[in-house]
Amino acid sequence: MTASDLRSVVAGLALLYWGMVSAALAADVRKPATHTVTIEGTRFQPEVLKIKAGDAVVWVNKDFFPHTATSKGGGFDSKEIKTGKQSTGRVHRERQHE
Repeated sequence: MTASDLRSVVAGLALLYWGMVSAALAADVRKPATHTVTIEGTRFQPEVLKIKAGDAVVWVNKDFFPHTATSKGGGFDSKEIKTGKQSTGRVHRERQHE
């Protein structure tokens, strides 16, 4: 085997390796989810929501008066959501909201 052949084999193996790594990384990438929280009867449903970075949360106000949705940790604040309206926010880091 010549030095040129050896370089070709090494280059081929490197491309194969990077192709496998790229495929594995692509398989781990998930699409952001959209979660809906309904406000009705002065309750939020679901009451607890586990969300991941990149996910969106839609708050739908079905109550008879305006509401806000604000996290305890200060990660989001919907501002006022009027009756029959909704507010959407995107989460920038994984957390659990109650």
